[in-house]
Amino acid sequence: MRGGYQAARAVLLKLELVTRAVSLGSVDTLIEHPVGLTHRIVDEDALAEVGVTPDLLRLSVGLEDPADILADLGQALDAVIPMEAAALATP
Repeated sequence: MRGGYQAARAVLLKLELVTRAVSLGSVDTLIEHPVGLTHRIVDEDALAEVGVTPDLLRLSVGLEDPADILADLGQALDAVIPMEAAALATP
């Protein structure tokens, strides 16, 4: 996600089918925001070193109809496009 932590959080809040989760292991499609959940206590430098950024979302695809998963992700991403555009325009 471009737009940092707030853009990643906005996508999470807009999802309807995909479930927010702390652990990625289920037959359902799950999404995790590592910086906001599992990696909250890890130092920023250590996170950056391994590529875990505030805008990173991890997705574990489940057994739902692929069209439904794509539709849910699409509507969530569409909802934050104005936020991303504003973040990119900010110097």
